[in-house]
Amino acid sequence: MPEMGQPLGNESAHTTEILDCGDARLTTRSDRNLTVLTITGEIYASNVDDVKRRIRALVPQLAVLVVDLSRIDFIGVAGFSALTLLNTECANANVSWVLIPSYSVRRLLRVSDPGGTLPVVASSAEALRHVRSAIRATRPLRLVTPADA
Repeated sequence: MPEMGQPLGNESAHTTEILDCGDARLTTRSDRNLTVLTITGEIYASNVDDVKRRIRALVPQLAVLVVDLSRIDFIGVAGFSALTLLNTECANANVSWVLIPSYSVRRLLRVSDPGGTLPVVASSAEALRHVRSAIRATRPLRLVTPADA
């Protein structure tokens, strides 16, 4: 099973981009069908607009997105607005996505998202299972004749 950010199947090598948003650093690793967005540091009121802008620009290009927040040290209530924006943008663009939270993010979600509307997974392994399922679901069907079977 490939690691996060490695090509899945026959896809070309991934591209990586690093963006600074104040005390948050966004790293994107993209393959043809998958983008892993890793955010490290802190998300709060003074940098959330920049984080939202970067996320909004990213979503239309995607097929499947994994958002890795497992190394977020602090996320304020303003950070939850960025996650709900992401959820809306992904729904509008028909992008399948999952969120890997840190302890701080899980604490925020317990208070801000008690109904569990955001697609949270417990680990990278669970995120990869979701990605594989989502990619299979987006592949076009291929007709097979009895001779091909």
